Amino acid sequence: MTSRILAAAWTAALCALLAGCGGAESGTALDNGQAGPLAAPPELLAVNRAGAPNVGIANFVLTGTTRISRTVFDYTYTADATNSDTIAVALTASVSSSAISTTVMDGALNFGNVAPGATKTSLDTFTIRQDRTVAFDANSLSWTAATTRASAAGLMLEEVMYAPVSGAVPFIDVVNAGADSVPLQSLILDVSDVPIRLLDAATELTPGARLHILLDGESRVDGLTYHASAEVVVSPDSGHVALRDRFSQPLDQVAWGAAPGAVNVSSGGVVAPLVPGSSIGRPPGATDANDPQAWVAYTASDVTPAAANLPAPVRGMHPLNGAIELRSGALLSWFPVPGATGYGVQVAADAGFSSLVLDVETADPRVDISGLAAGSYAWRVQSEFAGNSRASFSTAYELWLNDEPVVVAALAVGRTRTLSARPAAAVPTGRFLPVPLIEQHKDSRMLLLEESHPGSQPPNVMVIPRWDPRLTHLWDVDHVALAEDDPADNMNCVLASLTMMNHFFSGDLKQDRIGYQVFRNQAPGPEYDLNLSGLDNNQIATAYAFALGKNSTYHAAGNKESLWTTVTALIDSGVPVLAATPEHAFVIVGYYALSSGTRYLAVNDPWHARRPDYSLDPILGTSSVETWEYWTANAPFSAVMQEASVTTDSDGDKVYDFDETQRFHTNPNDQDTDHDGVHDYEDIYASEFDLVHGYAHGGLGRDYDHDYLAMELDPDSDGGGCKDGQEDKDGNGLFAVTAETWNFDAQDDTGCAGLAGHLTQHYHFSGWNIDNTIFGSSDDTTVIAARLAPDPANPGDWIDAGSTFSFRGAHEGTYVLGECELHANSTGSQSGDFTGPSAGLVQANIVPDGSGRLSVHYVAGIDGDNTEGWLSGCSLSGHGKAGDSYDAVFPDDCWGEPVPGAPPGQQTYSFSCQNAVSTASGSLTVVVPPPP
Repeated sequence: MTSRILAAAWTAALCALLAGCGGAESGTALDNGQAGPLAAPPELLAVNRAGAPNVGIANFVLTGTTRISRTVFDYTYTADATNSDTIAVALTASVSSSAISTTVMDGALNFGNVAPGATKTSLDTFTIRQDRTVAFDANSLSWTAATTRASAAGLMLEEVMYAPVSGAVPFIDVVNAGADSVPLQSLILDVSDVPIRLLDAATELTPGARLHILLDGESRVDGLTYHASAEVVVSPDSGHVALRDRFSQPLDQVAWGAAPGAVNVSSGGVVAPLVPGSSIGRPPGATDANDPQAWVAYTASDVTPAAANLPAPVRGMHPLNGAIELRSGALLSWFPVPGATGYGVQVAADAGFSSLVLDVETADPRVDISGLAAGSYAWRVQSEFAGNSRASFSTAYELWLNDEPVVVAALAVGRTRTLSARPAAAVPTGRFLPVPLIEQHKDSRMLLLEESHPGSQPPNVMVIPRWDPRLTHLWDVDHVALAEDDPADNMNCVLASLTMMNHFFSGDLKQDRIGYQVFRNQAPGPEYDLNLSGLDNNQIATAYAFALGKNSTYHAAGNKESLWTTVTALIDSGVPVLAATPEHAFVIVGYYALSSGTRYLAVNDPWHARRPDYSLDPILGTSSVETWEYWTANAPFSAVMQEASVTTDSDGDKVYDFDETQRFHTNPNDQDTDHDGVHDYEDIYASEFDLVHGYAHGGLGRDYDHDYLAMELDPDSDGGGCKDGQEDKDGNGLFAVTAETWNFDAQDDTGCAGLAGHLTQHYHFSGWNIDNTIFGSSDDTTVIAARLAPDPANPGDWIDAGSTFSFRGAHEGTYVLGECELHANSTGSQSGDFTGPSAGLVQANIVPDGSGRLSVHYVAGIDGDNTEGWLSGCSLSGHGKAGDSYDAVFPDDCWGEPVPGAPPGQQTYSFSCQNAVSTASGSLTVVVPPPP
């Protein structure tokens, strides 16, 4: 159903309801003291409508009327929604008012999951308040409907085991965490590009149910346990799992290893090798299918195949085990745990925690301990979850706090430093380097596409993330300081450490610039090209070579004598050392020794910019030094400078030149590269943060119309015929319901130029042949953004003037061969214009029967490279090109009826045709071009 038809249906249903319902029961007392019925609620003659073209909303039911004053009343309604799409969706709708006399008291409707072809009553109500002394303005109400994939309200990936111990098999758990049953008839689980049909395991998942998918090669089903075929395999080095609809659009996905957007299995900025038998999973409460950060690593003992995941314990604690710090500004902090509601923190004077000096609860992942007395302590943290569920305590760390620093007599001429250390009997001797201390954080204006919100708009137009309720960590600025729960900051320890070393050698690199050098080729565009997941050893080597201009040598952990010998020699030669634990990186900037022989390493730690020291001969019983790995290179070093374009914005459009030339491929000297009336920054902003389709919210807004152009390079982002600036009239990247059409709704692009509009063809067929040996199913959808111009050679006819199409198709077949069933499936998708060799003739003309009806002709063949298919059954399986035939068409025999009442110079034609297997609909309008 097009938005034009949907708006009409919605309007008609609501008008009929409101015109026929009484406001209160007969006999209600009026202010004049006489009893009588209230006047009817205001009649809605028109409804402004946007979003969700495949959803119809009707059957508004008045559930309550409340008298507020003599003339003001509240009216409360429910509504029914019908999903005409071919996949289940989660549907919401909202109403707003531009009239002072009409107030929306509660404008949100939630329908939950709505299955294909199903009708469902809203789970809640909406309420409007009307002052009856003022004439009701029918156009004052504006509606916006939005659909997300049904899995966002329930179905999601829960746990993935991709590197099992010897003798075990990988598995994937899919859970329905929502309140509605989720149909599985059209869903595919893509395991590193090999598909599994979920319908083969079950027809639906009820709330709380799980599919346990074993990659054991057995090709059978046992209740809700699905044994995959031998072709479904995973690699522990790199891979992904995606839950997709039948048109290959992702509903939920997760990646590991070297894949873009991979889960960091070590809860820190350094990616440690995976331990066989561990898994990645979502902790309880981390149910946002659009949040790639809502995953943690589970150790082998905590893996729960086919069962709910355990509460995840705290990892990534700071300061590191065995740190020696000053009390002033001392802070305990840790990586936040997805889904956790709070943390319990214990600090004790003994390793057994029998003498607690601090036992507190906190909602934030940090605790100030500067008030503790000097001395040694043990500390640990416990994550807490909804329902009073708690994880096990973290590993206990030891910490020494000093009241006063100890002066170190530096051996380097002209260099002195005040270092914190355990009180010493004699002044220690050592050497240090004046490496600048830099805190890890996003430190430039490079645009971070994976940030979950922009932060520069009022809260009522965006989603506020849990981790940043104050909206301080933005996608387009230097964050200035570390936020423990922002991955744009907490994963930057390697980058910050190398930035310190680069600046020490007189360079000026930013952390973001080093990260881009590492991740620039991880994905085709600017997606995932800044650091959010930490670096593995190979990536650290790449970053080191770029930042310092020299290749490094890697040294494994475990030999503290070799560490001491190597570090002291390098420090003496004027070279700091990059070092790391399995979860965190820092710079060794100096060393010193006491007269007793106890040796210390001085560190610049980028986590909250601290300068702790660590003993090679632990005075506290334990230390992290034994776990340190490190990277070295010999002097001399030369300064490595970054491009001036990183900090230059030549055209003043808030997209800095480096981003324009290297990442987004826009023109750094033109604020509006695609000349659509919206500046480059606002184009990118809209594709990122639109609440329905924006990339940062798990949508597809970077290329909504599938023409391989992101918004900043696409003058018509929905392919509907109107340039972006004609729709987003104020050019701010935000959709104003009452004043603008939407750059993500092709069906509201009328009134721009020529003969324009949208046509939609749905084709669906399924059934067995007469002897029940062959089953066939087809489900194809073509959406055409029609743009035609008068044919100069044939007055009254029109020819193509830039029409485009988007096609999705799915075919399925079952063949019964004796005792065997063979299943064949294929999908096809393509978008583009009608200029290709198989496009056919595009034209329109008035039907010569005197009716004034309009006939159109559109046809395009789908390139075989854009189809795929898979085969299973009878001990056969395969996946590759489909070898199937698809066409994007609109039927020639579906004619447009002229709609009466068109204004001068315009005429609208409405198409509505249906038979047993297809529906065709849409409208085209002859419009007068707007003034230049």
